Amino acid sequence: VAAEYMISLYTSGESSFIGHCVDFIGNTLSRRHLRCDRLKHVVEGGRFQACVCFLILMNAAFIAWRTQLACDVAIDAVKSGSIVAEQEMLFFEVGDDIFNVIFLVELVIRMVAYEC
Repeated sequence: VAAEYMISLYTSGESSFIGHCVDFIGNTLSRRHLRCDRLKHVVEGGRFQACVCFLILMNAAFIAWRTQLACDVAIDAVKSGSIVAEQEMLFFEVGDDIFNVIFLVELVIRMVAYEC
């Protein structure tokens, strides 16, 4: 869209000032300001990708474990005739928070690397 706008400016005979402004804005937006090429290289590397995949699998296993324990508690409560109260163990809450922080850090690293 910007390229079409620039072409229409040049072909329609607009002042060169507007053309220079459009060129300046286009060049500024297309330039990498942070120059985090090393970080981008790390993010696109196999080790980083493998670590992220491993963390995703560990998080899935953690969620499955938590769900299994909740189901076991519910089944035991039904068998004993008691009321099932939702019990949150501190371990699972802390685990959820740790995974959330890890994935937040990963997201920030990717955003800095790709300058989003």
